[in-house]
Amino acid sequence: MTDPRSIWQSDAVSKFLNSAHDFLVTACPGAGKTRMALQAGQRMLEANRVEQIIVVVPTNQLRRQWSQAAASFGIDLTATHRNGDGRLPADADGAVITYAQVAAADNYWRRLATAKPTLVVLDEIHHAADTEHAKWGSGIKVAFEYCTRRLLLSGTPFRSDGQPIPFVTYDADGISVSHHGLAYGRAVGESIVRPIRFEVMDGRAEWADGFERSSSSLLDVSEKERAIALSTVYRPDQPWIADVMRRADIELSRVRESSMSDAGGLVLAPDKNHADQYAQLMARICGESVPVVYSDMDNDHPGEVIDAYANGNARWLVAVDMVAEGVDIPRLAVGVWASRKTTEMWFRQVCGRFTRMRGEQDDVVGTVFIPGVTPLPDLARAIEQESDAALAEQAEELSRQGESERREIQLKIVEPLRASQAIHAESVLSGDVVTDAELARALELQRMVGGSLNKAHHADIARLMRLLGEEAPAATATVTMPETRQTGDQRRMVLRRQINKAVGIYVQRSGIEHKRAYIQLNKVDGCNLQTADTAGLEKRLEVVTGWLEAL
Repeated sequence: MTDPRSIWQSDAVSKFLNSAHDFLVTACPGAGKTRMALQAGQRMLEANRVEQIIVVVPTNQLRRQWSQAAASFGIDLTATHRNGDGRLPADADGAVITYAQVAAADNYWRRLATAKPTLVVLDEIHHAADTEHAKWGSGIKVAFEYCTRRLLLSGTPFRSDGQPIPFVTYDADGISVSHHGLAYGRAVGESIVRPIRFEVMDGRAEWADGFERSSSSLLDVSEKERAIALSTVYRPDQPWIADVMRRADIELSRVRESSMSDAGGLVLAPDKNHADQYAQLMARICGESVPVVYSDMDNDHPGEVIDAYANGNARWLVAVDMVAEGVDIPRLAVGVWASRKTTEMWFRQVCGRFTRMRGEQDDVVGTVFIPGVTPLPDLARAIEQESDAALAEQAEELSRQGESERREIQLKIVEPLRASQAIHAESVLSGDVVTDAELARALELQRMVGGSLNKAHHADIARLMRLLGEEAPAATATVTMPETRQTGDQRRMVLRRQINKAVGIYVQRSGIEHKRAYIQLNKVDGCNLQTADTAGLEKRLEVVTGWLEAL
């Protein structure tokens, strides 16, 4: 089966090769920007349009990832070159370096990038600002002003501070112009990335501001008090964060039992002190040790910790600002948001860690538990309806919010006091609406039937009940399901799941053996469940629905 990512990637490569200007590719996390760029580089090397490739990335961890990915294309990009080492290795096709390296030695890289025809790939280009005092931005402008071609990559082609980005073209309204891209909504519909579910958690926080005591629920807290409310509920000695972690670990167990046996979870901590305590707390919850990663670790190299977790079977990882953009851990399925950052850019980058698919048969829905403070629930809803237009409209608002948010987070004179337990407020997933009453009925059915049905998320059970003909009760909408455009293989896979779930319910209610039920269903078209075509599967679903109605 053709990898669904290959279509948009091939289009992007063709447009880039046929262009003569700086080329910006905007695509959601998990869409495969790295592979697209390496395909373009491979084509340029083969056609002798360039003789070397220099990739610039935000972190050392990404240097290793790019080098490894390049090797699969037969491209040798060294990830160990240091400023001042002289020429790149004679047998290498180029190098992967960091923005910090370029900022520290821009003229050095200018000489290397102009010594021979060079393609420069600027990954996550939004990290660089085009201002006089922004070292990363000014560094790459000096270093790569005269290189042969520049390919710019970003999932969020704007900056929260509103500053322009080097080599990016802007329209008359000051909005960045992308030359090719892939929005999250389209990527979900084409099975390029996973859909993602957000569990919005409420709770009360109490704090003291001098002699005055205040309290608020997370859903109602003002923008001015948002930072102290988060600091309160994030305290490791308060019940809120422990309750959220327990709920997240239950969801991780469900995913492991139903879809991905080595599924992993990530807790995003606000700082390293919290991270160490969160790891101890989660270890007590899940029953195994939990690794921690942050940039200034004393012993282990953070990249090695991330690699060990990505290639292992551990349930949880606790991180501080280390597992955001570019880090590829496809087994991540569940997340706990305990970051103080609430910008659109950071939210998208982190949530992108849970949308990366693991092969064509990946049917996992990523789940992220987030506090109910504004603007996170709104961002959760917006990310499901992402479009290039929405990105442009939000960029201006983000630039206005950025500075006030940083000042608020640095406030030290207000003292967090107590936080309540976490209270589930709503689930967010885009598409058909699933009501509160349907969720309650689904949970009731899940408890009554038990067995394999316990492995399903209650939102999925609610949707199944609707498909089986149970009328939806009227109530406030809290869960929405993804609107997707399915391939034939996807449609058949969904039908098989629906049939299996319906048969499970029928067997539980009727006492008939599974084997006997499937023998009867196979008489529909003489095939078994795995070889039946779409029409045969739809007929089977009608038959088992009739059985349930008869009961």
